[in-house]
Amino acid sequence: MKRLLLTLLLTAAVPFARATPPQCLFQTYSTLDGMTHDRIADIYTDSRGFVWVCTWYGVSRFDGYTFKNFSTTPGDFSPLSHHRFISVSEDSNGHLWFTTYNFHVYRLNRYTEQFEDVVSLVGGVDS
Repeated sequence: MKRLLLTLLLTAAVPFARATPPQCLFQTYSTLDGMTHDRIADIYTDSRGFVWVCTWYGVSRFDGYTFKNFSTTPGDFSPLSHHRFISVSEDSNGHLWFTTYNFHVYRLNRYTEQFEDVVSLVGGVDS
């Protein structure tokens, strides 16, 4: 009985032993492809399928083909207090929330594609 069971197990395992491992394709991206910086702090895929990459010099949004970058530049009137982003997350309403290196929190307005300071969103409540 043991011999029959062992024979059945080995026969069942043979097709799996001969199967080739799945082929994986990896693609790397850098500033040469349009990212804001090569140092990455966080990566997140949102509910719309965009990949958000928090870097040392802004945020890069990847749609599968190209990058769109969000960062501070001198004289741009941006509410961002720092250009280094450390985290991104999404709430149940689809709002994206970002944290910068100096721990300020911002929400990205998806319609205007501008960052909004959380303190100004809640009416200037002291942080």
